[in-house]
Amino acid sequence: MKSADVVIVGAGGDGPAAAMRLGQFGVDVLVLEAGPWHGNEEWPNPHEEPGGELSGSTDDLSGELLEQQWTKREQEMAGKLRWGPADYDRGAWRRQGTVLSTIAGVGGTTLHYTGCHPRAYPSAIDDGFPIDYADLVPYYREVEDRLNVTPAPTTHKEELYYQGCRGEYDLLTSKNVDSTGYRPQPNALLRPDDRLRHDGDYDGGFTAADGMDGDTLAGVETVGNPHPVGADYENKAKRSSNVGFVPPALETGNVRIRPNAFVTDVHTESVMGTPQATGVTYRDTWDGTTERVDADVVVLAAGAIETPRLWLNSDLPSNEWVGKGMTLHYGDAVIGLWEEKEL
Repeated sequence: MKSADVVIVGAGGDGPAAAMRLGQFGVDVLVLEAGPWHGNEEWPNPHEEPGGELSGSTDDLSGELLEQQWTKREQEMAGKLRWGPADYDRGAWRRQGTVLSTIAGVGGTTLHYTGCHPRAYPSAIDDGFPIDYADLVPYYREVEDRLNVTPAPTTHKEELYYQGCRGEYDLLTSKNVDSTGYRPQPNALLRPDDRLRHDGDYDGGFTAADGMDGDTLAGVETVGNPHPVGADYENKAKRSSNVGFVPPALETGNVRIRPNAFVTDVHTESVMGTPQATGVTYRDTWDGTTERVDADVVVLAAGAIETPRLWLNSDLPSNEWVGKGMTLHYGDAVIGLWEEKEL
């Protein structure tokens, strides 16, 4: 039986951020993640053999290993980042009646996103949550600073979109979208090296050995992005949570992460008639064995499906917000006609 001051279920978008902050305050934190950990030398072959058990040091992180494990082939990466056991010989996990892009692995679904990193619409929070949007702004700022969130560079095709907007809408310069307008999307990607932002006059290489930093515009942000090649793990351009939050969490010396650990139950005991979490049980996704972890505090950061599943299947107090409070994720499409001279 293991123990920790705090056990966090899930190493996706928010689990490592919580672990970092708690570790900075000297709290002993154990993070349990259902999927594998790519780019960690404790697991050099994360889909072929179990590897290590825990990692709590940035010395285990390797940008070179991450490059070996993350390719530019999207379908291959979709298999590596699938929701299910790390062992390729076993099928992916399925959820009846749902179509979800759920990722298992340290970094969670941030491993499989384009880096687009906007804030929520203020009206979505103020009109539907028990907190105010203003309460979130300091946390947005801290996350944006940590992940280097900046407006995306504008390509020629995007500039055509802006041409269609001008005259009808205003350019939005605030990160809080509280009026109609247009703007470059906020990206959690290190800006392209200055040499790539000139008019095609750069003829050098595109690796860290060539002095290249930031995004090399390789076009593989959705499925990982191990660029620039040769960069250290924490200097990869895409600031997914495994890159943006896991290294500083480990640097506190108080955070350990255990991948391949699928949490199945939250344990409770009655305190003055109210159930209080005391730990969790997880199943090893390689050999199927189970183990219990005792903790003073349990943080459920397992995503929009797994968090309510664990809560509702455990003897935790009833809460009307469990499984609710989701916001819309718009997929925009713009179609327009331009005169040839505009193109």
